[in-house]
Amino acid sequence: MRLGYCRSHSRWFWRMRLHLACAPDGTPRAAILAPADQKEREVALRLLPIALHGGEALVCDKGYACRDFRAARR
Repeated sequence: MRLGYCRSHSRWFWRMRLHLACAPDGTPRAAILAPADQKEREVALRLLPIALHGGEALVCDKGYACRDFRAARR
């Protein structure tokens, strides 16, 4: 069984997590249902090519900031 931890609720949860890529106006552009134990950066690297079509600005949480993530997005 796959577990995930929710820091905001201080508890564990089972199975899957829904990841969304949204436009600045809040409309969803892409969604992926991923295992709870998969790293968010890995999911984002799968999600962003679906959501981005060229010319968009990418704004994300500081948790995604790292050299590997930046290199993969170029």
